[in-house]
Amino acid sequence: ADRYGTIDFGVFRRELTAARDLLGAEDATQLEADLRTRSLTLAANQLVPLPRLRLENLVATASALGNERYTDASWKAFTTALTAAKTAVADEAATDRTLTERYAALDRAGSALTTKRRTVPAAPGAVSTAPSGTSVRVTWSAPADDGGSPVTGYEITLSGGHQVEIAHPDSRSTVFTRLTDGTSYTARVRAVNALGDSPWSARTQPAVTGDNRPQAPTVTGVVTDGERVRVNWRPAGDGGFPVVGYTVALDDGTTAHVSGTTSTALLTAAGGAKAHTATVTAVTRAGSSDGPGATVSTTPATSTTSATSATDPAEYEPSPFPDDTLDATYASDAWPETGDGSDWFTHLLSGFDDLGPATLGANSEVPAGTPLGAENDRITVSVNNAATQKQVDRAEVDASNSATVTMADGLGSRLGPLYGEALKEGRLPKTSALFSRVNENLDTHDAAKNHYQYLRPYVRLGFAGDGGAVYESQDSSYSGLAGQGSYPSGHTYGGYEAGTILATLLPDLAPSILARASEYGDNRIVLGFHYPLDVMGGRITAQATVAHRWADPEFAELLGQAHTEIENVLLARCEEKGYGDTLTACAGDPYAGLSTAQQVDRYTQRLTYGFSRTGEAGQALDAPSDASALLITAFPDLTAEQRTQVLEQTATDSGYPLDLTGSGGPGWQRINLAAAMAADVAVNADGSVTVTNFPDATEASVAEAAAVTVGGVALDGFDPDVSTYVVDWPRNRRIPAVGAVTAASGARVKVTSGSSTVSSSQRGFSTRTLTVTSADGEFTRTYTVGFRPVEQHPHRPGALRDTGGGGTAGGSGGGGDVGGGLWSPAREWERTVN
Repeated sequence: ADRYGTIDFGVFRRELTAARDLLGAEDATQLEADLRTRSLTLAANQLVPLPRLRLENLVATASALGNERYTDASWKAFTTALTAAKTAVADEAATDRTLTERYAALDRAGSALTTKRRTVPAAPGAVSTAPSGTSVRVTWSAPADDGGSPVTGYEITLSGGHQVEIAHPDSRSTVFTRLTDGTSYTARVRAVNALGDSPWSARTQPAVTGDNRPQAPTVTGVVTDGERVRVNWRPAGDGGFPVVGYTVALDDGTTAHVSGTTSTALLTAAGGAKAHTATVTAVTRAGSSDGPGATVSTTPATSTTSATSATDPAEYEPSPFPDDTLDATYASDAWPETGDGSDWFTHLLSGFDDLGPATLGANSEVPAGTPLGAENDRITVSVNNAATQKQVDRAEVDASNSATVTMADGLGSRLGPLYGEALKEGRLPKTSALFSRVNENLDTHDAAKNHYQYLRPYVRLGFAGDGGAVYESQDSSYSGLAGQGSYPSGHTYGGYEAGTILATLLPDLAPSILARASEYGDNRIVLGFHYPLDVMGGRITAQATVAHRWADPEFAELLGQAHTEIENVLLARCEEKGYGDTLTACAGDPYAGLSTAQQVDRYTQRLTYGFSRTGEAGQALDAPSDASALLITAFPDLTAEQRTQVLEQTATDSGYPLDLTGSGGPGWQRINLAAAMAADVAVNADGSVTVTNFPDATEASVAEAAAVTVGGVALDGFDPDVSTYVVDWPRNRRIPAVGAVTAASGARVKVTSGSSTVSSSQRGFSTRTLTVTSADGEFTRTYTVGFRPVEQHPHRPGALRDTGGGGTAGGSGGGGDVGGGLWSPAREWERTVN
């Protein structure tokens, strides 16, 4: 027993005892013997000698080290010991003695690693300049070697006597603005650590100020819906002059001129093309952008709908699909190709690969009594240990029965039983057939399970009865699933697939149905079979599957017929019972006694399970191409683009585990289908839509400026990714008010004198710090504006002017600039630059 882990050996001993008891039983059946043999074999296969486990863990830790900071001699000895240890781990016949010796040798070599002498960092790399009007942006990368002491900041110089110091190790760019027209500038950068300054980088190629034409906008989307074409774009640099308008042109010659404050336009195409490309040109007083924005070609928007029959539901007679309809081949019977050659589900779930140890524990068994460090483990144990007997009982029912049956209570206390009866009596033949046909011919979760092979909670963390952390249900058989991968959850996939199909067929009841589907997935954690990440992955893949079918016009026609069938059959039953003539009136007491808002809240909580963010918040959702099709029945009168806007405005924020926003992958983790299907939508004059009953979670966490202003005029060369700006300001002139336009509505701006990170050795250099706080108050971003005193020099028309301290930056000053968000300079400063 001392050779193995406490939990593993406890499980093995329990299975061995049960097998011996069965062996002595005279009435044992062959089936019982087979099952017990399998359970004992699985338990035996889980036994791994402690010397091997310890060496495997040490090898994993040692393999993560790099040689940048260690002496050559100590690193050579370390790699020799690591190679020998890896060889022993790979040798299944290695003895405990050999494994122990290799562990000791590697441990000694690791302890003997000697760090190199600390020194100043190397020079920063990739230093470059980019002019825009009267500004020059300087960018750089971190030095390849920090000298053994962390970089604490950077010093940047621009020819002509410009210099600024930024005491922030993550700074990578700064903008010098209000420079002299037609002047050539070069820059260099050096890094700073506790031991001193690095060598200067080489001087950059010259950058010449004075080209005041705007840069070409980037077209981000073109969506065609019949004659209407929606074009979206992202503005670029304005060359120092405010953009007064944009010219939007389609490939068929259709042209529109729109305001300089917008980034979208709705055009009516002249021809009947199913798809278009578009170009966008920015216009300022200094001219137009050099070339049109990048063109984008898109496929037409789909707007397939199948309305419920207008006839009396009592007259509707359900009939099954013909066999050749179900047996036919559909475009959606195959998944799209992936760029990396992986299967589609593994591609959708690839965010799992990016999770660190704070979120995802190592894929190995955890010794009994070890504190749980990974959130995935802690949430699992919390849900499992806190479950009541009632929850466990419901979880067992879900585990042992079809989700299409057990989730009937998601329709309400009266409608749920009517649905169950209709399903059992064969009155929903089309609906029943599609529950099976939706995932037929498609690869689903099995390939992803086999790819990740992550151990299940009760295998990694052990049962509480054996000294582990997971409570075991007496009614469940765990041994049969012990050898299967945990991520993603197959049961959850089935529950969310059925729930999402049902929600799209009965959109008036979608929040209740989806809340029940979320319970179905949560029950896998209650029983200890799965982690929350497994459940989240099951939801992602299930809803991607259903959307894939709805986005296929031919298959969507089948779903539309099932939509007609289930609504008519259930309405007829409701009227027979005297429950009312609408499904919502007929439903009865809601699922779990929850209001619609509470159903959406419960569903929303299980989208992220309270995980900490692992990525950046506030990133716009790039909705998966198929996702809007899930809203066809809920919003039959909206276009595909408008439905996508509903999904974007109801989505969860970015940055949670499994979110692929940061890598540009499909954003299924963020789709909040319950909120989207319950949304109240207003259609605006320009054809865009606004969700009025749910806040935009993404926008609420954006803490960025869309512009920084000095004296009420937007700074030339502003870039949201740049936090530091140095302004050439006339000597002996008062410093004007500084402000900002926020990128998202509801964000707040505070302006204070001075800076804790930006300074200069030049006499009279002064700074202002702008702090932008997101609408939800959770995130902040700071921008620093430094004023460098110079002799007054001429600028092009429209340059910054001294406002004499009397100008204001929007807000209380009224109408200085146009933009989303609040203007809030703390005050205007009366001091002068000397």
